[in-house]
Order: sequence, then C-alpha cells, then structure tokens
Amino acid sequence: MILPDYTGGDNEELPAALGTAGPETARQFLLALVDAKFRRRPEEILALLRGLEDEMGVAASGRRSDMLRETLRSVLRAVSEAAVPGAARRETAFPGQHEVAEDTETGAPGRESRRPGELSERALRDLFLLAWRCGLSSEAGAVANAVAANPRLADPHRALPAALEEIRGEPGLATTPAFATLWSRAARSLLERSATPPREP
Repeated sequence: MILPDYTGGDNEELPAALGTAGPETARQFLLALVDAKFRRRPEEILALLRGLEDEMGVAASGRRSDMLRETLRSVLRAVSEAAVPGAARRETAFPGQHEVAEDTETGAPGRESRRPGELSERALRDLFLLAWRCGLSSEAGAVANAVAANPRLADPHRALPAALEEIRGEPGLATTPAFATLWSRAARSLLERSATPPREP
C-alpha cells in the first residue's frame, strides 16, 4: 500500500500507474493522499501533480482533467487552512515544530526538515503553475493572499523570490492577481530587510 508510506520516492512511477487505474480510482487515491500527507509532503505531492500533468499532456480526457483540477482544489484548500491561526490540526506536527527526516537509504534519522506545511520554492512554483494551467486563478489568488500574510507558510526572503523568478515566464501568469500579490510581498520583505544593516561579525 503506497499511501501510508508515501515519501515522494514513487513519483516517477505513480503517474503511469494512476493512468492505468482510471480517473475515478486515481481521483480517490489523490484526494486521500492530499488529506493524509500534504502537510508533511507538500513539495512531493505537488511534484507528483506536475508529473501527472506532464503525463496527461494535451490529449487528456475531460475526466482526467477534472481529476487533476479537483485534487489541486483540495491542495489549495489545505494551504488556506494552514494559514488560519489556531486551526485544528489532524497531524501531530504543527507549524513551528520540526520533524526529523529519515535518511532515504538507511532509514536512520537525518537532518531536520522544513516545518510541516511550509512551502518550498519548488512547491510554490508547482502550486501556482498548476493553478494557472487548471483555470483556478480565483482560488490561487486567495492562496497568494494567505501566503503573503503568513510568512510561516513560505519564506518571503528566499522561497518567494526564487519561485517568482521561475514562474514569471509562464505565458499569462505574471499578469494574474496571485503573481502580483506574491511579488509585492517578496519585494516588501526584501526592501525591509535591506533597510537594516547587518550586525557586525
């Protein structure tokens, strides 16, 4: 069973397997995966969805496109919920706590990972690219507002500028309210940081 042990290591094989399984089985699996694992594995789950989009290509059937769109809506809701102060958590780890990542080769405890639910540069890139390509601009705008207002969701000094640099070449995306919101947040954060001279070594 993949779901309980999902770490992202099966992402290369899963798109083809889900394509074989059929849209309804794939939809159920993906929604369950987001529900169970997104707070711990946002980057990996979004990478899987990008892989699915690549696998589907322009020949995707309506049902497969709907499956990806519904899963992405679930992801966008999860990010929005993570931004709500004091929101009930289904997992033991909360923002501000760190889980210890396991070494993928030995299974031994490894270096400290990102905070659960925190979006990396790659997760932000995939999230907003997919939202744009799936026609979820309104939902993406709401999530951009949540990310801009909650630095615990994404580092405004590093992750946001890097993600924006990667997605600005996507035709049309740089003109969306979501992009403008994230750009303003990153610019304001960097300007505020540069206004304070660094401490003497």
